[in-house]
Amino acid sequence: MSLEESIWKTRVYIGDTDQGGVVYYGKYLYWLEAARIEYLRELGVSYQDLQTQKIGLNVLHVDIKYRAPLRFDDKVSIMTQVQKVSKASLIMGSVISNDQHECAQAQVKLACINESTWKVQALPGHLYSLFKNEEIRT
Repeated sequence: MSLEESIWKTRVYIGDTDQGGVVYYGKYLYWLEAARIEYLRELGVSYQDLQTQKIGLNVLHVDIKYRAPLRFDDKVSIMTQVQKVSKASLIMGSVISNDQHECAQAQVKLACINESTWKVQALPGHLYSLFKNEEIRT
């Protein structure tokens, strides 16, 4: 199966905002994780199955560029795609938008972890192939 990108949608709720009435910056991390999990689910990869196999895809680094604020009741779309795959890690890129414009860009670097030893390990062959197939061609 090939998606190349996935779009996850949500809405800004009052609890997502700070005292200034815009989305609290930490909420973006939650949304990025939700969009990433749904993207993997669409590819046929279940986080629960990975956990059963003691495989973790743990966040190593996050880079978010905020471009415009999101406010209560805005509709939010998060487009996620695999940007780069290496032996034991991958970088996923996301664009967070409302109905009018792009509000943020993000990159999340994930490492494949053996959850029994908590050490980095190579991506299992089937995951490496799947992610490599999804990788953006530049």
